[in-house]
Amino acid sequence: MVKVEATALHGEWKGNGCCCTPGCFRARVGPSMCGDDCICLYPGICGCGPSCPEPCGTPFMRCDMLGENVFATYPQCLDFKDANTVYPLCCGCGTGYVKAPAGAPAVAEMER
Repeated sequence: MVKVEATALHGEWKGNGCCCTPGCFRARVGPSMCGDDCICLYPGICGCGPSCPEPCGTPFMRCDMLGENVFATYPQCLDFKDANTVYPLCCGCGTGYVKAPAGAPAVAEMER
């Protein structure tokens, strides 16, 4: 597996369609004040709502001992398979997110 730079993970994400992460689920990944090799996760409010505003994100730090592209904050670990796909490290049962296409309209705009 190739190491994915933290900055490549920044952007809008959407649920992969699993029953636990339907396609309307959203999240935003951005820079973290914890360092360049960290990310900050802003989940969608109630899953499908707009992303939580700053500074309400959760910082995740790269955890090389669990995997090259695993980012962790107790008790969560996110395993980025590549810059466009992420799953919980364990027990995900299909749960995950995929990177939303650049310039994709927000969920609220698509529903109108």
